[in-house]
Amino acid sequence: MAHRAKAAFYSKRGTQQSTRCTCIDAIKEILFLRASDFVTQMEMADPRDRWGHTGELPPAAAPEPPSKKEYRTPQGTIDAFFGWVVRQDQAYQARWLAEHPRDEAHLRKLWEDKCKPQSK
Repeated sequence: MAHRAKAAFYSKRGTQQSTRCTCIDAIKEILFLRASDFVTQMEMADPRDRWGHTGELPPAAAPEPPSKKEYRTPQGTIDAFFGWVVRQDQAYQARWLAEHPRDEAHLRKLWEDKCKPQSK
């Protein structure tokens, strides 16, 4: 196809107007073919796309991204709880824990562990 486009580009047949149209069409075809070659080169360079040109089997699907990490209570929240909240009255503690629902179970466990009598 590129050869045909080049031949049309260099052809001197017909009127000047038809030659100009033929040349423009030939240039468009050359640009299209160059763009197509460029895309092919880019796909051949990428192993994920190469298989479409080489006849290889497509690569295996990418593995699932790891699931979200389990939530951990931030150290600042633990420090705030033991530094200030436990020194307040029961109503304030309940209100503060209600504002931190994801942390409540972990904080209660830490508090219970801290309050257990130490055996010697």
